[in-house]
Amino acid sequence: EVTPLAEPSLSPNVDEITAFIQSGSAVVPQTFSFSNLNFNTGTAALMAGAEIEIDLLAKVMTDFPQMQARIEGHTDNTGLEATNRELSAERANTVKQQLVARGIEAGRIEIAGLGSGSPIVTNNTEEGRALNRRIEFVLTKIE
Repeated sequence: EVTPLAEPSLSPNVDEITAFIQSGSAVVPQTFSFSNLNFNTGTAALMAGAEIEIDLLAKVMTDFPQMQARIEGHTDNTGLEATNRELSAERANTVKQQLVARGIEAGRIEIAGLGSGSPIVTNNTEEGRALNRRIEFVLTKIE
């Protein structure tokens, strides 16, 4: 007999977004970070595990069709800032295109490439640089 797999629990970030919207007192903009939406140095290719987060984010956007958002890409401080801004925009666009491929209307999502200007931890270690190569989801509108 095959035991069905349990439905994966929502990541805390997705739970936070859902609770925020359902609270009825949501003030926007509100930023949510995703710990598993990371990128390898110098690329806009998603690391393993990112698809799960994108699936969950697409579900939230489907469940709340009035939601509009901005996907913000961030980089570590490796390389030139102009290159980092371009790369961070490519990363944000990668996430947007993944959401659009899952049925989310492109007009509901804007993107911003912010480069390395807003690190969340030090860039002095590889672990820190990896954390700074991130995507943030900014809830910009709830109608």
